[in-house]
This record gives sequence, structure tokens and C-alpha cells, in this order.
Amino acid sequence: MSSTRKFMVFGPTDTLERMSKAVLDATTPHYHYESPSQPDGPVIHVLVYEEHQKLMNSSVSVTLLLAFMGTSVRADVVTTGGRMGFRGSTPEGDVPLNDAIIDTILDFGKRFGLTIQELNDKTKTEA
Repeated sequence: MSSTRKFMVFGPTDTLERMSKAVLDATTPHYHYESPSQPDGPVIHVLVYEEHQKLMNSSVSVTLLLAFMGTSVRADVVTTGGRMGFRGSTPEGDVPLNDAIIDTILDFGKRFGLTIQELNDKTKTEA
């Protein structure tokens, strides 16, 4: 299983600057990398999460890319691994790892009145 969801978050610059720290504090990534600041370039945070599901003997990895570009933040959530179907279903009451991360981003936007737009992949073709 592999999926990507992309979001653009718009709002006041000072609030957008705090977004990456808020997501980092609310979740517990296994790895975190912050790109060095450049005068006109975006500040990029890469957060990697991993979860091993012992009962199904599978692992899920979620990579979150947060790119702060001054007036907006682009959030790419890339999920890989896991299983699908009957044997890959999550136990009732458990929130999948990628949904928990996306909920954190959406919650931050809602609390601070930010505009969040989900981007659709334009390369998909309709059948």
C-alpha cells in the first residue's frame, strides 16, 4: 500500500511558522530533519514515523514533508507499507498512523483559523 495526500495551508506568517513545531510536539516521529535556512528558500521539515503491527506482522511508514514558504505551508503525507483487505484491517478503535498525522495538521489549522486546501494529483486520468 502506498498513498500520498498533499495539503496547502494559508494564513498569517507567524502562525504558519509555529506549525512545524506544533506538529512535532503533538506527534512522536522516529526521525526529524530540518533544512538549513536560506534567504529566499523554503524551510523544510522532514518527519518520519514508523509503526510495527505485531498481530499482522506488517510495518507502516509515514513521511511528512512540511515546507514553510512564507505565506503558506505545503504538507505532503506519504504512507508506505501495511496490508490491505481482511488481514490488513486495523483493530476497531485504532486510528491509522497517517490519519492521526493528518488530523493533527487539520486540527492545528482549525484552532488558528487557517485555510487548508487539499491538492489533487493532476496526473491521474479518469476512466
